Amino acid sequence: MTARELDVLSYLVRGYTLVNIAPELFLSEHTVRTHVRHIYEKMGVHSRQELLEALGY
Repeated sequence: MTARELDVLSYLVRGYTLVNIAPELFLSEHTVRTHVRHIYEKMGVHSRQELLEALGY
């Protein structure tokens, strides 16, 4: 994963929504959505719930 994807991931596991992540990282919602899509692809999941389960949360 890229450094930025890891940044986004850290917010996802803390329960932030895409709308809330964008201003925290000074990104557009579209860019955050793209990072989340890439994270899901790399982790082989299709939802936040699957992602959290794959990470052991």
